[in-house]
Amino acid sequence: MTNSKVTVSFLDNRLAQTLYDSLKTQGVSDEDLDAGFRITNYSGEACQTASDTTCLIGQHDGTVAAEEVMEYVFDRYETYQSLIETTTRHKLPWVLNVTTKQTSETDVQKRLQTAVTQVKRILEQQGLKEGTPPYREGLALSLYFLVTVPNKEWISEYEQDFLERTKELQNETYRPISDWLKETGGLRTDETDNAEYTALEALEKKQGECTEMSYILFALFKMAGFSPVLYSGDRAGMISVETDPERIDFLKRVPAGYGHMLVGLAFDDKVRFFDPAFIKSAATYVGFFPLTPRQGFAAYLSNIAKSWGDKEEKDKAQELYQLALAIDPRTMAAIHGTVEDGKSRDSQKNIALFSRAIDINPHSAGLYYSRGISYKDVGEFEKAIQDYSRAIKLDPNMSEAYINRGVVYGRQERWDDAIADFSKVLEINPNFGLAELNIGKAWLKKYDEVKAIQAFNRFLKISDAFDYFLVLVSDTNLAKNQAKTRHVEARKIAFEKDTGLDLTKIDLLFLCVFVLWKAKDQESSLKMLKMILDFLGELQTQPSSETHDYFKDVFQSLPPDMLSDSQMKPLIEALKSSTRYKIDK
Repeated sequence: MTNSKVTVSFLDNRLAQTLYDSLKTQGVSDEDLDAGFRITNYSGEACQTASDTTCLIGQHDGTVAAEEVMEYVFDRYETYQSLIETTTRHKLPWVLNVTTKQTSETDVQKRLQTAVTQVKRILEQQGLKEGTPPYREGLALSLYFLVTVPNKEWISEYEQDFLERTKELQNETYRPISDWLKETGGLRTDETDNAEYTALEALEKKQGECTEMSYILFALFKMAGFSPVLYSGDRAGMISVETDPERIDFLKRVPAGYGHMLVGLAFDDKVRFFDPAFIKSAATYVGFFPLTPRQGFAAYLSNIAKSWGDKEEKDKAQELYQLALAIDPRTMAAIHGTVEDGKSRDSQKNIALFSRAIDINPHSAGLYYSRGISYKDVGEFEKAIQDYSRAIKLDPNMSEAYINRGVVYGRQERWDDAIADFSKVLEINPNFGLAELNIGKAWLKKYDEVKAIQAFNRFLKISDAFDYFLVLVSDTNLAKNQAKTRHVEARKIAFEKDTGLDLTKIDLLFLCVFVLWKAKDQESSLKMLKMILDFLGELQTQPSSETHDYFKDVFQSLPPDMLSDSQMKPLIEALKSSTRYKIDK
């Protein structure tokens, strides 16, 4: 499809074709569309200047690409809002108006427009002239804190926290803004799981996280006459410059691939970051990149897809990931999601997808980590280790990379290296129970039962470890029985008298047997049961009723697959014999 000057090539992108056809009926020329499109310079090599975060490519090259059509439409989203939303069947997340007026929408717009007007009036009353740096800073800070601060009831109850959060307003010039916020309250939304909302939906539902609050702030800044830009980055960039120990600890615990969004405004040729989620009005995060409206919409669709994937709605997730990639083929979250939330178990295909994404963004720890998983799945352990190591270099706090590298070391019987990686996980997150469990398994492989038991004991003492165990043995009554009897002093005394052993230690060993069995490590589970047999030996006399009841609880709680296992069954029968267990007692 051509005209006299420009070739049009969409490579079967139906969305681009639909938008293009609509633009042509409105008189937009191919020359207008051949204006290029922006890409993010993740690698430092995609643009002519390595330090540029973005650059324009394809400008007036004689070909209209699908991305150029998208860029043209989304850069003019206020004009083409109806076309975008009708064609994609999704709302623009950062606008506060919809194509069909609704009462709730009108109320929200009125409230926010009133807030902008009131802030401007207060700044003028303070003698600040519109357009001057102090006026612009005051207006931006006022709207920023309006979004980040909770309602007036919270402010009244936690006034000292409010004053600390809004300390940039606590001066002679801006204090009237602080007083105004106390009277009106803020718009901060409550956190929500597995959902992605537009700014309007978040305000109506009073729910949302960093993306929703950023959309609200973006809309407010636009309403006030600013030219805001959405920025996206990851946890590694935030940790690298964070100074608050509590925030660093939080960021270390978030999942791999965690993304973060905030809003940037240009002040004196410099971009100032406003982070509504972490309440930073002058954030200095590194590794954050600006999003064009086209890129921002693709990221939004990817987030919705992720929420569907988390709900096991894989078909809906894949449909949205493909729509995001049609808008921006370089959307990292969509490339990642097509694998993570896809139905395919083709690890080689996944490796190819992640490799393509890494070519685009070689500085993403999450991409190396995910490709490492795929390499592990096909048995290419050295390549998996290389990718986990790259992920760790880019994000030294990625506990998932350490634990998976440790697992691969275990496959290679490099137990010392495995233990070192599992131990590093516990440095990052002391409550990561699976790391202690793996340390215990590794010590078992090294035939050091004492250190293995110590690790298992630590595992069971970790705050979330027993909850993890309850999940693993959810089809048995063992956890309830053990929890009820663990601290019964009479049983402990009787057991020690009958066996000469500490019931707490035997109890721990039995728990480890079941945890390992449910964790699909039958070999270690068998080894632990043999250890119990060796410790108990043959009881020389009939045990007391308390000891018999303990073993009764254990044997009745055994999962069916353990009882029927050809290797485990003889050990269980041997244990019954050695403890003089009588079924009919």
